[in-house]
Amino acid sequence: MTIVLRQRFANRRESTSLPFDAEGVHWVVSYSCLPDGKVGELFIACNKPGSKIEANIRDAVIGVSIGLQYGMPLEIVHAAMNADEDGSPASVVGRAIALVIDDLRRQAPDQNGPTLQAAE
Repeated sequence: MTIVLRQRFANRRESTSLPFDAEGVHWVVSYSCLPDGKVGELFIACNKPGSKIEANIRDAVIGVSIGLQYGMPLEIVHAAMNADEDGSPASVVGRAIALVIDDLRRQAPDQNGPTLQAAE
């Protein structure tokens, strides 16, 4: 069995925040990258702090962040998310992940994003 170690963040790190609207709520997704440049954590907050919807979304994103810290590529998570008939993300978490991927691609269009890997 192969043991994969969890990558840890520095105590102080940069993060990027992106606002968006979904499900009639205003959200902000924030992401930070690990020392190797890959996305390692996501946080989501909304304009309804303390609500059940915010708690559910935040818990879901904790699971995504732990997977990222163990080496799971963000694109794999994105590909596994449900989509609407038009191909757009069907959930708040899916929309947030799509925004992060788009932001990374804008930062380094020649490389498909500094932290993106092709899913095989």
